[in-house]
Amino acid sequence: MLTKLNQLRLFPFSKQILLFFCLLLLTITPSCKSSSKSRNSAQDNDYTKRACNSGILTSFWKGLASLEESHMTFGNEFSMHFLSTYWENSTLFSYYIVTEQLQDGSFKTSTKLALSQDGLNFEDYGPVLEGDPSPARDARIASFPSVIKRNGTWYILYEGASYTTLAIHGELRLATSADGIVWKKHKDPIWIPSADWQIVNIGTPTLWEENGIWYIIYHGYNGTHLQLGILSGPSLFNLSPANHNLPIMTNGPGPDDFDSGSIGKRSICKEGNVYYMVYEGSSPEHPTLGWGGSHWGIGLARSSDLVNWEKYPANPILKNPKLGFGYDGPELVGTPDGRLQIYFRNPKGSTSRATFMDKHK
Repeated sequence: MLTKLNQLRLFPFSKQILLFFCLLLLTITPSCKSSSKSRNSAQDNDYTKRACNSGILTSFWKGLASLEESHMTFGNEFSMHFLSTYWENSTLFSYYIVTEQLQDGSFKTSTKLALSQDGLNFEDYGPVLEGDPSPARDARIASFPSVIKRNGTWYILYEGASYTTLAIHGELRLATSADGIVWKKHKDPIWIPSADWQIVNIGTPTLWEENGIWYIIYHGYNGTHLQLGILSGPSLFNLSPANHNLPIMTNGPGPDDFDSGSIGKRSICKEGNVYYMVYEGSSPEHPTLGWGGSHWGIGLARSSDLVNWEKYPANPILKNPKLGFGYDGPELVGTPDGRLQIYFRNPKGSTSRATFMDKHK
């Protein structure tokens, strides 16, 4: 992976000087950036936002673009999967989940970080968010993160759960950071299960902020179905449920619908005035094998307000040809080549990707 200083050698001397000072001043002034309109840092390097604004998802919805699955895999050596990503100064921060078995036979799920400059080669940074010792509310799970940065502060919203009845059903928890690496947890949960459709578990949050309003889309599980709900408010400490605290996306009604059992982890981007979501779905939970015996795939939906969603008529857009996990945990990522990708967990437990391609280019 090229370092910033190595990249300087690729430029003429006069441009080296300009780029060097831009890199030094990047965190304190927007003058070296191509645009200062965005509240996000490093807008000139936000490849995901660029790719989302390219019109490719609208083209795909109209049948004018395709989704081409790659044979490449990423993060095999450290089982990188279930990503939440953020571009910062030409570096893709990729937060992912990891589950380990403890000496007492119990399992613990935490969050690690991998870094990339091209979306192809990833270096494992290691753990950045772990549960506190039991009986803490996130001792069992401190993972399934969603990460964004606003006004110089990084926010990571994650699913927390304990081994005890303290938070056995999961809750949405928050941590903040100045650099995306060292995180400080907020003491109290942001949200706990609050309705019958989510009484067994909530989690896999998606964090979105726009025009001073915060939105959280998350899954709720009632023991049979896993569906999506939404919270919104002027701050992450002043949230209320939208849609009368009812699901904003429900399972497919037919037995052949790919999402008839669950709708879980998702990723959202905005193209003009339309929000697009890629999301994992599955058949109902297997009676003996659990969700690992279900049939998984990835669907597409669109909305004008983040509350009312229309599913793509030809869902799923990606599907595991076999029973079991895989083709789940999708994440929309724009790459330096201008393409919009879906990164997702493959059946072997690492990450694969598929690329949206314009049929006329």
